[in-house]
Amino acid sequence: MKKFRALLVFSLVVLLAVSCEKESGRNETTSTDAGLAGVEVAVGEKNGFDKLFLLNEGQMGKNNASLDFLDFKRKRYVQEAFKKMNPELVQGLGDVANDIQISSAKTAWIVVNCSNLVEVINPYNEMHVATIPVPQPRYVAFSGSNAFVTSWSGEMVNDKQMSGTLYRIDRNEMKVTGQVGVGIGPEGVACHDGKVYVANGGGYAMNGDCLMIFDETTLQKEGEIKVAKNIKDVFIDGKGIAWVRSLGNYADIPSALYAVDLKNRKVLGRSPELESVRISCLDMDPINGKLYAIGSNQEFDWSGAMKTYRLYVVDTETSGVTVRDFVFKGDPYYMCVNSFNGDLYVSNAKDYTNPGSLTCYGGDLKEKWSVTTGINPGKMALSQRLLTE
Repeated sequence: MKKFRALLVFSLVVLLAVSCEKESGRNETTSTDAGLAGVEVAVGEKNGFDKLFLLNEGQMGKNNASLDFLDFKRKRYVQEAFKKMNPELVQGLGDVANDIQISSAKTAWIVVNCSNLVEVINPYNEMHVATIPVPQPRYVAFSGSNAFVTSWSGEMVNDKQMSGTLYRIDRNEMKVTGQVGVGIGPEGVACHDGKVYVANGGGYAMNGDCLMIFDETTLQKEGEIKVAKNIKDVFIDGKGIAWVRSLGNYADIPSALYAVDLKNRKVLGRSPELESVRISCLDMDPINGKLYAIGSNQEFDWSGAMKTYRLYVVDTETSGVTVRDFVFKGDPYYMCVNSFNGDLYVSNAKDYTNPGSLTCYGGDLKEKWSVTTGINPGKMALSQRLLTE
């Protein structure tokens, strides 16, 4: 009996050690991604980041979401890194990957909508760390020890639509610690001064028009601010101004960028500077006191003719705007800006069913390189090992 107990204890210890090793994402025999094959890319010398992650959404129902990365040190673009580094996960990343955010030097969170989960990986080597079940998740934001995830799943409002939910997750335990109902079709989420702000997009009806406000601790709703129809993303700057992207209606109401005073819960609209350039906002990326946005005055031209696109740079301190035109072959899908060297990365989903592309533009907005990606190349995130552990 004693021998049996000793053997049982030993087995548990071994299992625990293996589990801890897996959770850390640093199994020394398989953790390095340095040997992954990729396409050589001329990334340049000036760079303070380790990787640029590109999350490919994939096609709904096809289970072909994937994660690519650009390794700045090795100057190599690698496709399907998550699948290659986690071959034991037979389902791969899952179905329709919606968002990726770097939480720390040890974890990156990937929201996988149709697979009803949030996948946590080690950004150093793309190894699986944890899977957190969340129904129909959309976007994620962090505040202190918590992560907040928006979800389209909730109580039925009528025969066709259901309300959404905001989930709070402990970043250390990686477990849901609270949830609260929100409006139909919640999208982007941001945290500021103890509050969580959720962009209510309105779902497929595209009739959501407000930022909903919740207390981080109690999750009680504290109000809402009407902004514009079909709002998608929200970013909050150091002055407490929320910059909100509206998608419009894809017909006669163009996409737009709005500024919202959170303290006074008031839409500032477009400041005189913003109004003068009529920012069309197909996507945006906040970097170091500036907000970069891509748009076009030919947003509703579906003829297939080459459009003129603009890069808007908004100074979030003064609301001053600079505008520069550039040529892009196709339609921009998502964007990311490298704060160290000023490079602009723009993805192109092309026909939404075949592999897309990622193109890099230098500070002069001239093309530097382009690579093939997975299907529907979407959200991007820059990873830096110097982040706080």
